[in-house]
Amino acid sequence: MFNNKNNYINSLNNQILMCLHYWEMWFYPAWNDILKKYKRTKIGLGWNVLANLITILSLTIVWSFVFKIKIFELLPYMVNGFLIFFFFSNSVNNSCVLLSQLRTDIFQNLPIPFLSIILREISQQIFSYLHYLIIIILINLFFFDFNIFYLLLYFFGLIIFFLITIFICTILCIVSTRYRDIPPLVSSIVSVLPVLTPVIWKKEMLGNYENYIYFNPLSFMIEIVRDPIIGVSPKLDIYIYNLVFLLALYLLANILIKYKGNRIVFWI
Repeated sequence: MFNNKNNYINSLNNQILMCLHYWEMWFYPAWNDILKKYKRTKIGLGWNVLANLITILSLTIVWSFVFKIKIFELLPYMVNGFLIFFFFSNSVNNSCVLLSQLRTDIFQNLPIPFLSIILREISQQIFSYLHYLIIIILINLFFFDFNIFYLLLYFFGLIIFFLITIFICTILCIVSTRYRDIPPLVSSIVSVLPVLTPVIWKKEMLGNYENYIYFNPLSFMIEIVRDPIIGVSPKLDIYIYNLVFLLALYLLANILIKYKGNRIVFWI
């Protein structure tokens, strides 16, 4: 399929074009990974959905008493915040060991773009997240008046979130393959992110300091997805933060692949 590996090994743009043109090389393997993981189970990904929903519901009940907030007011906030956080944390943690452990043989033996391996992994997380889509929309319809504009903003924010996550995972995958201390460091940081990010608490609780949360990029990343589906229109600043962050990540990923792309295989 790719006779001349030099055409794309040091070019992020060429890798993106090839992954879009030959989408089957990462889409179908990702879907097959999901089927294989839940082989011989009755409800498949439903177990993952059920486990996460039980966790979120339990936390919602506890935090509603702690913060003196009505459960029905806190539930949509917690569900939508945690589900997108689960997607992010799983994607980031897996990307750190993608080439060093999970997909080593594939990258070493098949002449495929490095980005296709990233997309294969993130596609699995997207498939998992989409299983919650009906629940997310039903919660929105139950707690809020239906608004097609907010629904469109939700899907727009979701696309931006997915793109940002792809570039974050691309950068982490390259750096983690070279420096093996990065995966445990990233895992430690991700484990405390729910406390540092308004996922189990609201930014309004910080009072005059609420805007300081945007020093944590995950805050505005989650906000662009969660707010529209809970009936809140994100401010223009939130879209600007996300788009600028997306551009910065793209440029950084481009630089890493341009100057280190041909060395990745030697780091494995």
